[in-house]
Amino acid sequence: MLFFNAVQAPASEALLDESLVRVRLEKNLDVFEVEGTGFQISSLLSPIKSFEKVSIPKKEKIKITVSRKNKNPVWQVERVGRVTELASPFLAIQALDMRDGRQALPTQILLSANKKSQLDVIGVLPLKKYLVGVVAGEMPLGWPREALKAQVIAARSYAFAIRKTREKQSFHLESTVLDQVFSRASLSEEKRKKAESLIEETAGMILQDSKGRVLKAYYHSDCGGHPSSEKAVWGAGSAVRAMTGDASCPVNPKATWSLNVPVQELSVKLAQFLKLKNPELINSITASRPTLLDRVSKLKVVWESGKTAQLLANDFRGLLGFDRMKSTQFEIKKSEDQWVFEGRGFGHGVGLCQWGARHRALTGEDFREILKNYYPVAEISAPIDVAPRAHF
Repeated sequence: MLFFNAVQAPASEALLDESLVRVRLEKNLDVFEVEGTGFQISSLLSPIKSFEKVSIPKKEKIKITVSRKNKNPVWQVERVGRVTELASPFLAIQALDMRDGRQALPTQILLSANKKSQLDVIGVLPLKKYLVGVVAGEMPLGWPREALKAQVIAARSYAFAIRKTREKQSFHLESTVLDQVFSRASLSEEKRKKAESLIEETAGMILQDSKGRVLKAYYHSDCGGHPSSEKAVWGAGSAVRAMTGDASCPVNPKATWSLNVPVQELSVKLAQFLKLKNPELINSITASRPTLLDRVSKLKVVWESGKTAQLLANDFRGLLGFDRMKSTQFEIKKSEDQWVFEGRGFGHGVGLCQWGARHRALTGEDFREILKNYYPVAEISAPIDVAPRAHF
C-alpha cells in the first residue's frame, strides 16, 4: 500500500490555500516524455522540497513507459541512454522547470498506471497555485475584480469538496470541464500577479451549506437566462438550487447557438451509448422539461422499430460533446437528413453564471452579493479541517 506523505497543516484558515491537491493533467498515454532539471524519481511521493538553481543548470529529458508483470505495474525509465525499471503502483517525479513539450508542469508530478498499461500524469501542487491556473482557465482575467473574486471562492469550494470525495483515488480533480479547467499556459507577470492577488484577497474563503459542509459550488459560462438545479441536470443532489431566472446572462455575445447532427451519426452514437446490439435509425426525439420555461431534463428516443429509450439530457450533451452542444436549453427539429438543435447559454446552468457575475460586478455588486445571488442558501466561511489527507 502506497502512502502519500504530505506536509500536515494545522487547522487554520490561513493555510487552506497551501494544502495539496492532485490534478490529472493527461490520461491514457502510451509514452510520457518530460524534460527538466535535477530529476528525483521514486515510488513514494514525499513532501515537496525546495530547489536551489545552480549557475549552469543541466537539462535532462526522460522517457517513461509502463508494462505489467503478474498484473503489477513496472515502470521503464529511459534517461541518458540507459533504462531502469521500477515496480510500483505509482511513480513520483520531482524536478525544476519540468515541461512535456510546450506545456509547463508542476514541480512534483505523479504517474499512475491503468489496466491497459497506459499512464496518467497527475500534478501535485498547493491549492493556491492550482487556483491561479483555474482562474486563468475559467474566467478572463480582464473581467471585473468582484466577479473574479466570486469565481475564486466558487472554484476553491468546489476543489475542496471534490478533494474530500476522492481522497482515496490517485487524483482529486480533472484539469478539464469535467471538473474545472486548469490552464498550464504561461501568464504575463501582470496577469499572474492579478490572479495571485485575487486568491490572497479571498484567502481561506469557501462556501458552506446550512449544515456546515463545504458546498460543491458548481458554476458555468452562461445560463441563458434560466439557471438549473443539480437534480434536473444529474438526477440527484439538491445543495445548489435553481433560481427563478437571471436577466444578466443575455449580455453574452454568443448567447445563442445551433448544432446540426446527421441522422446516421446520431443514431450510431446513441446506439453505442445505450449498448444496443442491433443499431437502427432514430425515428423521433422528444424533450421533457419540468416546466415550459425550464431546460431539457430528459430525452425520449424512439427507433424505427418502435423501441424506446430514455436518457438524461446532460448525458446526451456529453455524448455529442460539451463544446458542440453548449447547453440543455434547446429545441429539437428534424430537417431532411439532419437533427437540428437550437439553444441558448453555455454550460450545465447550475450555480454561478460567469456572464451573469460579470454583469452584476459591472453594475456595482461586490463578490459577496454575487455569491449570495447564485448560492442563496450558502454562507462564506472557512473550513475546520484543511489537512490534505492524501493517502491510499
